[in-house]
Amino acid sequence: MKKHLTLLLVLILLVVFPVSAFASSKVDTMEGLLPPKGTTVVDSNNIDNHLAKYVFDGDLTTQWGPTSDFFSGSLEITFPQALYLNFVQIVGDASPIDDVKYQIFTYNNGTWEPISKKEVRRVYGGTHIPEPISVTPGNYEKIKITVEGYSSWIAIKEITFGYELNEVPDPEKPKDPDQKPDPTPTNGDRALLVVTMTTGLEKEFDLSMDEVNAFITWYENKQGGSGTASYAINKHNNNKGPFSVRKDYVIFDKILTFEVNEYTTK
Repeated sequence: MKKHLTLLLVLILLVVFPVSAFASSKVDTMEGLLPPKGTTVVDSNNIDNHLAKYVFDGDLTTQWGPTSDFFSGSLEITFPQALYLNFVQIVGDASPIDDVKYQIFTYNNGTWEPISKKEVRRVYGGTHIPEPISVTPGNYEKIKITVEGYSSWIAIKEITFGYELNEVPDPEKPKDPDQKPDPTPTNGDRALLVVTMTTGLEKEFDLSMDEVNAFITWYENKQGGSGTASYAINKHNNNKGPFSVRKDYVIFDKILTFEVNEYTTK
């Protein structure tokens, strides 16, 4: 009995991994971001040293792979707080090349509900980056990714997410009664910044000219080869819900064009 309990404890430790080293960072050539610090991942099973934690280590040379059934498996991912997800990008591995099915679910009232269709991606192995998988946009705290190969051993190298981190104010931190959140100037120049993405989606932001100029500076610096891959734009009065701040992260290589429409407040 003692041996069985020890073995069970070892198995649990093998499949539950916290994400601690990578927080909201990019992976080269992939879209989206790694999950925030405090995210945990649990696999259905794994083979040898192909552990679940490797799907969030930012390294495309490591991977997770199932063992009891080489052709299928799943990962359950729990975020430290709800994330507003738009897409998930999965870099897989298959030997030989295979058409692999992926589907993404959310945990709701004790059941797993799909938030994506069953998506098929041609998996070549190596560092081939497939298209992201769209999910129903929404706030999710716990998701599951299922993977199913057709005729080959499958694995997952890395997973990134298109998300916004909902910043909820700390209830224990007193607010300065004289501090006014995000004031809009009573006079001065403002502009509507319209960013058109490569998908054709238009994002519109009502900003001060200081904020618009900061965005343009970031864009020009990035175009010149320096700066971050993404830029956070404050949604200001478009903020919905109980959040103190909501930001829209735009990815440089996903921007097709942008325009600035200036106006003056009286």
